[in-house]
Amino acid sequence: AQKTEEKENSSLYKKFPNLKDKKILMYAGRVGHEKNLHFLIDVLKKLVDKFDDVMLLIVGEGNAKEGLANDIKKRAWKSM
Repeated sequence: AQKTEEKENSSLYKKFPNLKDKKILMYAGRVGHEKNLHFLIDVLKKLVDKFDDVMLLIVGEGNAKEGLANDIKKRAWKSM
């Protein structure tokens, strides 16, 4: 019960309520081309095909952020 209460009170879940019932994979770091985050997106797609309760949260800034967001949009995924 305590974990559920923590989730409900978390600022992350208040800002992004669609994450509440999901298993969250998170990348935190610089969003650069050499980090190969497109590979991470490809792997996520395979996971989402098998498990519908998985989300990837990318936290960071960098020169590849806009391109990565565009790639996610092209795949018809939601970019927050």
